[in-house]
Amino acid sequence: MKKNFILFTFLIVVGFFGAINSAHAETEVKGIINEDITWGIDGSPYIITGNILVNSGANLTIEPGVIVKFRKHLVMGQGLYMKIDGTLTARGTQNNIIKFTAEDPALNTEFSWGSISFTRQSQSWNSGNNTGSIIEHSIIEYGSNDSYPENEGRGVISI
Repeated sequence: MKKNFILFTFLIVVGFFGAINSAHAETEVKGIINEDITWGIDGSPYIITGNILVNSGANLTIEPGVIVKFRKHLVMGQGLYMKIDGTLTARGTQNNIIKFTAEDPALNTEFSWGSISFTRQSQSWNSGNNTGSIIEHSIIEYGSNDSYPENEGRGVISI
């Protein structure tokens, strides 16, 4: 009987700490996305530690409820950015929004990070066949629109 109680107590403690650990998942991301990928709630928040490029032909899907935080990192006065040459699908819901924000709450001021930029190569939203990039039921805060200046005037749409 004592063995069962000890085993039961062990399982409760392991399960409790497992629940705490999964509730604090964090995924650091940077670099080039060459194939379809999904950022799910289990990996949230996603911490952008270097610039992100979604290459032409690739799709980055961000699930409802995911938080994307941009780390403060200035190189020659530019904040970190996400450049979309392919497709970005960020469809939150009214009750489960997606949030793009700064990583450090103390830095939550205008221009804490760069931007999300869609180039001419990116696939635009076409309501007829529901293909292309979309950001829906999302909050984008504390970014700027000037983090990708070398493309200024070349068809970059920053939000």
